[in-house]
Amino acid sequence: MRNAAATGCGHRYVGNYAHMPRSMGQACPYPEIYAASQSLHELPVDERGECIFHSQDLAWKETSGFLERFVELVEFLNGDNSQEFFDFAEFVFAGGASDAASASAPSIFRLSDLTFRKQAYMVAASFPVPVEFDRIDFQEGAAFEAAGFAHDLKVHDTTIHGLNCCDITVGGVAAFDHVRFLDHALFNGARFTGTTPGRVVTFDGSQFGGISDFSDAV
Repeated sequence: MRNAAATGCGHRYVGNYAHMPRSMGQACPYPEIYAASQSLHELPVDERGECIFHSQDLAWKETSGFLERFVELVEFLNGDNSQEFFDFAEFVFAGGASDAASASAPSIFRLSDLTFRKQAYMVAASFPVPVEFDRIDFQEGAAFEAAGFAHDLKVHDTTIHGLNCCDITVGGVAAFDHVRFLDHALFNGARFTGTTPGRVVTFDGSQFGGISDFSDAV
């Protein structure tokens, strides 16, 4: 592990950020943010020179406490008035301890009882493990445009003030249970490729309060 404040993050963005905020898709902002903060823990960097949020080394990310560090970052940014939005573009999300009996089963990235007070951009993010959002409040909206979910995506009792899931891919079950889409909900070009027997895409008990678009979704 190396000190990100001294080395920076070597992640190179590959997505299209032409219609995103100007600062996105250029250089990882977190080495500078961590170096300036006295409340955040040191930001780890992997052997390839990428910070813990952009690193693709899942085993290292888990042992380095990725999930706890991500929650810490969200809570810090909630109170940081110098940051206008959450820039989580091209993050690679690792899980915590696996709940499965088999040690070979993928661990789960699970967020619960968390508030995002600003617009959250998870554009082109990668979720190589199953994902669960439980009682999350995206107060200014969430953009998962072109994000990839390799396994299940389960969202429960969550409020989203504007959702962009255009061009996402979901390789497992996509289950939205009692989710409140209080503004637009865009799934244009989304690809749901799960092969689990039964329903693989569900919106049970969910509320759509604005424009909803599934054009060209598969």
